[in-house]
Amino acid sequence: MNNLATWSIRDPIPSLLLFTLLALAGLWGFRKLSIQDLPDITLPSVSVTLARPGVAPAQMETQVARRVEDSLATLGRLRHLQTLITDGTVTIEAQFEIGTPISDALMDVKEAVDRIRSDLPRDLLEPAVSAERVDGEAVLTYAVEQNGVDETALSWFVDDTISKTLLRVPGVERFERMGGVTREVQVLLDPARLAAHDATIADVSHALGNIQQQTSGGRVQFGLQEQATRTIATVNQARGLLLQSKLKTAA
Repeated sequence: MNNLATWSIRDPIPSLLLFTLLALAGLWGFRKLSIQDLPDITLPSVSVTLARPGVAPAQMETQVARRVEDSLATLGRLRHLQTLITDGTVTIEAQFEIGTPISDALMDVKEAVDRIRSDLPRDLLEPAVSAERVDGEAVLTYAVEQNGVDETALSWFVDDTISKTLLRVPGVERFERMGGVTREVQVLLDPARLAAHDATIADVSHALGNIQQQTSGGRVQFGLQEQATRTIATVNQARGLLLQSKLKTAA
């Protein structure tokens, strides 16, 4: 090493030429290096959604969320669990260690959920397990504001007009509104009228649960062709559904 340093000091021209060539090669390689502005990155994260319509968050936590969390906690390379509980819905996000193949993480989560499926409530809908991707997050976010329009009307304008316009643009996969208000129907009950009709709150809840449901109505044959049909309950059937529920309860 000392001989090399001594030789470089006595004859610096080869060393300077070598340094210059290496610097030029580095600059040339840096210019040829491909750079992607929005790279496709897949994080090892899996989301589990469990729905049980009409059930309070407290029940969803004890009867669904904790059991699924206990099963997922046994998975290897699991780093973190995050749970969100709302009315009738539990969303659990399982994050795995960096480097875990997303396909393996997805399969492990599905097996963990299927392993305790018999321990979950029978009326629980089929669990939805999906892989979370960074490239599936929002790319563009806009703020919508209009003077003289209340929050309800503005939210409906975004859902009905802006969403339909943007979803027709080629390349747009999903549109989601953040903020605003969500449309809902409130049912106010009069205890005196319920007692007069010999009905209970459970009868009303059961009747409302059957409103706006769509079920298979079988198939209808038209000549040589078959057409699938569906049975749709509407709001106008609420009174009949309530009466039917009351009669079933009395029987």
